[in-house]
Amino acid sequence: MVAALALLTACGSVRGEAVAAAPATGRSEVKAVAVDLCSKLNWGDLGYPGVGDPKSRPTKTGDITEWEQSCSWNQQQYNAGYKPPTPPNRDKYPPGIAGDIEAMGGDIALYKSIQENSSWVVVKIAYDSRRKAKESPDQYQEAGRTIYLTWDSSTAVCTASLPWVAGALAIAVADKTKAFGAPCDKAKSLVRLLLQREDQK
Repeated sequence: MVAALALLTACGSVRGEAVAAAPATGRSEVKAVAVDLCSKLNWGDLGYPGVGDPKSRPTKTGDITEWEQSCSWNQQQYNAGYKPPTPPNRDKYPPGIAGDIEAMGGDIALYKSIQENSSWVVVKIAYDSRRKAKESPDQYQEAGRTIYLTWDSSTAVCTASLPWVAGALAIAVADKTKAFGAPCDKAKSLVRLLLQREDQK
C-alpha cells in the first residue's frame, strides 16, 4: 500500500542502539526501554467516523517487517460532499460504509455509487530503536523535538519522522477523501499525541 511505502522511506538507515556512558565507571551500557507502540493509539484517537468501537485495536500489526514495530488502521470513508441514500432499516446495521453496504440488501446501483464516491483512509505508525529520523526541508518544532514532514500530492500521503524513545518514529497518513482536513494536519496531531504518550528513557 502507498502509505506503507511512504513510511519505509520516512527514516534513515538502521543504526546501532543508543548507548549512554555510565558516569561512575566510564563503561558504556545500553538503556533499554520497553515500547508497545500499538497500545499508544486506538481508533478513537484518529477521529474518523464509522469504525464501531473507538477503543478497538489497529487493523493490522507488524505489517512493516523492516521496522521493529508497526501498526496500521484502514477504513473506507466517503469522499467530501457525498451522502449516500439512506437504505430502509438502516438503524439495524453498524455505522459506516460497511453497515451501509449491508443495509442496502444487494442494491447494485447503490453499491457502485458507494465504491465510486469513497476512498480508503490509511494511518500507519512504525518504531525502530535502530533508526534515526530522516531529515527533510519541511520541519517544525513540537515539545522541543524537530519533526520532519514529507508530503506527496500525487498519492495524498503525508509522512512525519521524528526521534522517539531513543530511536525513530514514523507516521504516514493517506487520505484522498478531502473530508477530514489535510493529511499533514492529521499527522501533526498524531505526533503531538504520541509525544505525550512517549515512554520515558
